[in-house]
Amino acid sequence: MTPLDRRLTEFVDRTAQMKRFCQILENRAKPIIFVSGDGGSGKSSLLARMIHECSLQKIAKTRIEWTETRNPDYLAIMRGVRDDLGAGHFSSFTSLVNAYYDDRVKLDLSVNSTGNIKVAAGANFEGSTVGQISGVVVRDCMIVVPRRDLGVSENERMLRLTSTFLSDLAVLTSATPVVTFFDAVEKMEDETRKWMWGEFMAAVRDNRIPNIICVHCGRTKPDVDRDTRLAMEDTELGPLGLADIEEYLQKRNVVCSAPREMATLILAYSKGHPIDVASAVDMFEQTQENLAQKSDG
Repeated sequence: MTPLDRRLTEFVDRTAQMKRFCQILENRAKPIIFVSGDGGSGKSSLLARMIHECSLQKIAKTRIEWTETRNPDYLAIMRGVRDDLGAGHFSSFTSLVNAYYDDRVKLDLSVNSTGNIKVAAGANFEGSTVGQISGVVVRDCMIVVPRRDLGVSENERMLRLTSTFLSDLAVLTSATPVVTFFDAVEKMEDETRKWMWGEFMAAVRDNRIPNIICVHCGRTKPDVDRDTRLAMEDTELGPLGLADIEEYLQKRNVVCSAPREMATLILAYSKGHPIDVASAVDMFEQTQENLAQKSDG
């Protein structure tokens, strides 16, 4: 079972949030949804359930995620949306990107490493085909270099690219609904955040991009203007209750003689924080496995 399958299978609570999400999918009451909560509060699990719901309803979707090692800027966001929804819908945007960024530029890449690197030292290959063997491998290196000969400032380039991207996206959404998901947005750089709310979400808020819903997940709520707040559904995830923990124990197939009492103890230990609930169940299962091994020994 993949981590995503497990997350969907063990999903509990958040019934009100999922019900409201399905309502918004149906009536488009709010084009922007912001899901907030502390780390480990279940935001990613709720997001996975929302994405799954879009798949069930056959609604086009795209997901952009920020991590400790991946921090998409405004151009990467637009490219990600384009690639997920189909590059054929964004031909004008792609043409402009190609015009602004020079793929003919020659770059000298220097990689420094410490220590001794030995590649296939003492290896003996018989009856096999050996491909490329490397001591240092650089993967997924996408370097874009703005053309210097166009005399276009970075701000003007950003505005033109954004305008063209939003126009292409509006044509697509006028024919089919789209849901965009943005996960871990608290890791977003300040300049990217300004672009997100000042350009992209402003167009969504003002209905310049019809038939679209944008879901943001983050630890802290954004500081937005009144017009944006009125267009945004704000959802804050709270702790799990006793019934939720009992349901979680059932979905984890936890075997114990007193499930209600166990759920009560877990609630007292975790205070309903989802990640601590899961940790408590993990420790219980590990303890049972260790005791079983000792008994067998």
